[in-house]
Amino acid sequence: MRDYILHESQTRAAYGLVGLIKRRIENWRARKDLRTLLRFSDYQLRDVGLTRAGLRALLQRPADCDLMWELDRQNVAADTEAMREMASAPAESTSPKARHFGKTALEKC
Repeated sequence: MRDYILHESQTRAAYGLVGLIKRRIENWRARKDLRTLLRFSDYQLRDVGLTRAGLRALLQRPADCDLMWELDRQNVAADTEAMREMASAPAESTSPKARHFGKTALEKC
């Protein structure tokens, strides 16, 4: 939430009404691009790191919401979650000896 408030204050304070109009135009263009992405196949969307559900969720945001910032925020959250999963997963040894005995290198120590 703190990042969102900081982002909003930086983009709104400097430009006032002009900034609001500028943001609306940028969001209109971004929404147009997101609608174009919805035409891609699921394979193509996965290839660029997007999901159809994620795109639809972005399109349902309010008109004055910065969609590109929201997309970046979602990507950072997904990357953080993936790093947590990798860190919590046990390290497995791929050596034939370790597979033969059914234990990982960490369990042997």
